[in-house]
Amino acid sequence: MKKIIVAVVVAVFILGFTGKEVWARAKKTQSSQGAVEKNKKLSSKKTKELLEQKRLELENTSWDVEMKLASGEKKMTDRLIFKDKQFSSEGFVLGGFKPTSYSLTMKDDGVIVFETMQPGENGGTVFWKGEFGPDNISVRGITSQVSPDQTSQDLYFSGLKVQEKKSESVTINKSEER
Repeated sequence: MKKIIVAVVVAVFILGFTGKEVWARAKKTQSSQGAVEKNKKLSSKKTKELLEQKRLELENTSWDVEMKLASGEKKMTDRLIFKDKQFSSEGFVLGGFKPTSYSLTMKDDGVIVFETMQPGENGGTVFWKGEFGPDNISVRGITSQVSPDQTSQDLYFSGLKVQEKKSESVTINKSEER
């Protein structure tokens, strides 16, 4: 009988310490999960702010790009335009693909990515996915043109932001006028 009582006391003693340890770990895990969720919310808010800032920076910008086949063969040059919160390509506009809205996302490494899909007047579709360089003056990506018969052609593009021309103001010296 004494052996049973000793065994029960030892078991309760061991379970008491183990139970406290498990409870403490569970509580710590809950608090760290709460902190992770809070950081995700803050991070999500910060990401949204950064993407909105990038959208504002993109407004009224143009990007001269060279488009190549996967083989590296140059296919064409084009100008990508971000205006009125829409994306367009001068070359594809001529082919019946009108300006369209675009989305911005941020990769884990902070690179900003734009994506859009342009339906064409003749039934084809052009898919665009590009990323902006950390220098804010370069862009690269891929476009896939799917024709109405469902054949597709991928083109890889890379290029630079078109620099805005600053107007020069001319100052006339009053003494030189006479």
